[in-house]
Amino acid sequence: MPNIPFSRHIETILADARYGIRGLLREPGFALTALLALALGVGSAVAVFSVVDRALFRPLPYPEGERLVTVGYLAPIEQREFLLGSDYVVWRDQQSPFASMTSFSATGVSDCDLTAEKPARLGCMYVESNFLTTFGVQPLLGRNISREEDQPNGPEVALISYGLWKSKFGGDPSVVGRTISLDKQPTTIVGVLRPDFELPTLAPVDVLLPQRLNLAAQHRPNTGAVLRVYARLKPGVSAAQAAAALEPLFEDSLQFVPPQFRNDVKLSVRSVRELQTHDVRLAFWILLGAVGALLMLASANVANLLLARAAVRRREFAIRARRESRPARTANIDGKPSAGVGGRDVWRRARCMATADLHRHSAGGNSAAKRDGSQSAGSCVCAWRVRNFGFIFRACARAG
Repeated sequence: MPNIPFSRHIETILADARYGIRGLLREPGFALTALLALALGVGSAVAVFSVVDRALFRPLPYPEGERLVTVGYLAPIEQREFLLGSDYVVWRDQQSPFASMTSFSATGVSDCDLTAEKPARLGCMYVESNFLTTFGVQPLLGRNISREEDQPNGPEVALISYGLWKSKFGGDPSVVGRTISLDKQPTTIVGVLRPDFELPTLAPVDVLLPQRLNLAAQHRPNTGAVLRVYARLKPGVSAAQAAAALEPLFEDSLQFVPPQFRNDVKLSVRSVRELQTHDVRLAFWILLGAVGALLMLASANVANLLLARAAVRRREFAIRARRESRPARTANIDGKPSAGVGGRDVWRRARCMATADLHRHSAGGNSAAKRDGSQSAGSCVCAWRVRNFGFIFRACARAG
């Protein structure tokens, strides 16, 4: 194989690009149609994939996120897992399948007011002191909420989000230790959350505050605060195994439920990923499949446009085939600027048609040569079912 300089390859590529662009400029209608078809297919696919990627494919933004689960009851009055404070205290102390358990108020993110020089309505949530450590998250600046601060009548402290730190405090590193007025209460900022931090519920939050669960008030059965409970499984323990291990504790708690409602209350241990996508997973897959079909349809349309254009220029290809060592190179070049999909199919088919025309034109009046040309052309013209399948298959391969 001859040793061709790299600069020669670059020159060839640039020459092909110039030729292809000139060809598209000569036929702006064809170029615009092909580009619009591809823009519709690719744009829709990218937009939809950016939405479903986070829910279906991208890993959770927590270390070993597959070990994180939500724990609690499922009841007709509440479709998400919850635990009463009395049960949570007992389960946390007696459970065995979890490395740690944590909770936050069932109200989730609620409104709070930053009452300062520039007042603002923020989203605040009350969490247990080990909330971040259970999820394996460390603050970007400062520290976590301590257990002493998570006690009733403890000091007023807060962790602020990265977005709030940037927008209200200009990204000042000295914000840790500063006192702000939150709901007219002096509150000390003890840390700043990382930019990629998110709640397991995917709800936006600006401020994390200590939950201050009164343990003494939670010891009476079937009483206490309503909590959302999360846990980190021990290594090698599955969600099903954890549910089986919690079954005795669940049966004890069920004794305090009125008998007519006991059959409606279920124990649930499921992954955080399933919690986030349970209601929309099927819809996301259907949406992704639909937009994939749209992309393949757009690719197939562009491939058919290129084939039709090559068929119209068949005589030109035949002349070029006689003058050039690589027949029908033009068809392949013309397709590159508008789309890569179907380019190789068009080149192959154009080469077949050009070769057939070359046989016919070079044969003159020779009937035997004409018959050879006809046979060659016939071998290139496939049944329409095979042809369409080939184009769809090529479009699928290129689109994938």
